[in-house]
This record gives sequence, structure tokens and C-alpha cells, in this order.
Amino acid sequence: MGWIGAVLIIIAIGTVLCLTVFFQINTISASGSKIYSSDKILSQCIIQKGKNLFTVNTDEAALRIEENLPYVYKAEIKRKLPDAIEIKVTDAKVAYSLLCEDNTYILLDNNFKVLEKGAQMATGIIINKTDVKSAKPGRKIQFKNSDVGTCLERMANCIKENNFTEITSIYSKNISDNYVVYDNRITFKLGNSKDLDTKITKGLAACDKLNSSSPNATGTMTVSTDKSIYFTEE
Repeated sequence: MGWIGAVLIIIAIGTVLCLTVFFQINTISASGSKIYSSDKILSQCIIQKGKNLFTVNTDEAALRIEENLPYVYKAEIKRKLPDAIEIKVTDAKVAYSLLCEDNTYILLDNNFKVLEKGAQMATGIIINKTDVKSAKPGRKIQFKNSDVGTCLERMANCIKENNFTEITSIYSKNISDNYVVYDNRITFKLGNSKDLDTKITKGLAACDKLNSSSPNATGTMTVSTDKSIYFTEE
């Protein structure tokens, strides 16, 4: 058999021992959340003590925690030698409130994950005039019109990436008819969802100029990718 064969046998035996006898999980801990207790987080963890440290599926376990505990924005699971699992949780923050027909709100994070239904007060940016297909806490919201959902996500991503803090609400009628509202008083009519960052930036710059002469002005501002901006005061 020779020395190479002997080495391979030793490696194989070592691998089997590592996956069966050694590195069995003895400790599982959770930290980082100000919303959920450690015990609550651990109750949703599918990893069990006694399982092998290297064979457990940490990605699946993290996803399960994020889905079952809606206000968990991210669950990061790390292996710690020789026998520990550490769960570090980041809490979700409400970024959007979707207004429902009964005047309650569905609260969403900045990835449109549903955090809560039936809220009495809005937090963050309001989403108006949108029909919902499914809103299960812990899962991403689904809209009846998929094109509208795509446009809303594009606007939300644009707002997040550019830190447009002056935007107070958004809505979409269809793929070519999209809107954001500045300071609860000026509606930007954006048209399609292309070049949103350019359009919104131009609208905000126009509002800065308008504020110097009419700080309380309300109305609609039509913004396009060319130089034309039209403001109709109410």
C-alpha cells in the first residue's frame, strides 16, 4: 500500500472523526437585539446542540430566524471552535409605511420586508395608492401589480443609495407613471423609473430655489431627464 496510502487512510479516519465524534456543538448563544430576548432568538434557531459544528447549515438557520422574527434585519451565525455557535442579530428599522384601505399601515424595512401589520401610526416614508397581494410578517411584501412593485423598489433603492431624506412619500400607478413627494407638499412627477437619481436630484435642487422665495409652496413638479422642470402651484 505504501506510505501514500497510509496517509490517505489517516486523513479519512480524521475526517470521519471530525464529522462524527469531535466538534459537537455544546453552546449556542444569541446577542445584538434590543427587540427580542436571547431566549426568543434561540427558540427560532434550528441548529441543535450535539450536532456537528461543520455540518449544520448556518445560512438556512439565519434565514429561518429572519423570517420568524420580523424585526430581525440580519442574523449572522458564526462557528467558534471547538464547540460553539454564536448568533449576532441586527434589528430592523421601519423605513416605509404602506397605507391600507382601513387607514392602518403595513410597516416595512428598507428591503420591503414586512415588519408589522395593522399599525395605527406611520413611520418613515409613506407608500400610497398601492394594492397588496401578500403581506406576511417576516417575508417580502408582494404587490398585485408586479410592475408597480418593481417601480416602488427602484424608487426605494434610489432614496436609500442617495440618502434623499426630504422625500416623505412615494407611489406608482404603472411603469410609466411614478411619483415621490417632497416635504409632504410638492409632488415630483417622474414618469418612468429610469434615471431616478438624476430626476429626484434635479427636483430637490429646484425645490431649494423655490424655498428661497416660497418656503410653503405646494403643488406638482414635472421632472424629466432633460433640462425642463415645470412647477404647478396649488
